[in-house]
Amino acid sequence: MFRLKTTILAVAAWTLLASAALCLSPDADPMNSAVLRELNVWERYGTLIFTGVMVLVLQTVLIVGLVISGYARVCANRALQASREEARQLSGRLLSAQEDERRRVAREMHDDLSQRLATSAVEAGMLEQRMADRPAEQKALGLLRQQLVDLSDDIHHLSRQLHPAILEDLGLAEALRTECESFARRERMAVDFRCRDLPDALPKDLGLCCYRIAQESLRNIVKHSQAAWAEVLLQADDEFLYLDIRDSGSGFEPEKAHARPGIGLASMQERARLVGGQLTIQSQVGAGTTIALRIPLVAAQE
Repeated sequence: MFRLKTTILAVAAWTLLASAALCLSPDADPMNSAVLRELNVWERYGTLIFTGVMVLVLQTVLIVGLVISGYARVCANRALQASREEARQLSGRLLSAQEDERRRVAREMHDDLSQRLATSAVEAGMLEQRMADRPAEQKALGLLRQQLVDLSDDIHHLSRQLHPAILEDLGLAEALRTECESFARRERMAVDFRCRDLPDALPKDLGLCCYRIAQESLRNIVKHSQAAWAEVLLQADDEFLYLDIRDSGSGFEPEKAHARPGIGLASMQERARLVGGQLTIQSQVGAGTTIALRIPLVAAQE
């Protein structure tokens, strides 16, 4: 009984010593007298040191991962921006090449085909006069002459659509006025053109941009809007040139148009971007459409 009590007390004392940051020697026996020593640093703080090292390692891995991910994202963004810029430059070159080709074809149509048709119409008129004693043939030649005249007018109109020489000769305001009047006669639609506060001289690319956007807008009015009237407003202040085209048509949902823009709308947006302008479209089903173009004059002049 005495030995059991002694054993229990020895074990309890050994446990208390261990909890008090003291340790028995490797050969210590709880039943014998204890040889005491202090715990070393690793024994005291080993768990804490290991935990701290692991936290530092995890933080380092996380930081390295974030740096690599950020660098990859930056490289991807740069590549995307370079690709977009290349696409924009390509689209600009394509539009310029398209205008050059339009100018060449329009010149050939006006100088060659139109002149040849006019000569043929004159010759048909001379033959018509010689057939005074043959009414049937005279009537047929009269019809042929009129068809040649109409065909010459159509080619002249097509030539002007391809390349508006009036834009270079008389300026943007007169070119748009003529286009609106021609459009109104051809489509039997009321078109109101107004121009105010326009500078005396505008850069050629800016004038061509406005003319093409107005031309495409009027074409879309006929194709899609079923409008009874349209109005075109051209104006400017000290900083911007404004072009607004409004119609009384059926309207549409702009979100759908921006989601999948057609060739006409895409070309209008690209033309506006090339001159540093901004093109906005406001429309509502049953309430018509307004196309607004704003171009900075300072950037265009520079």
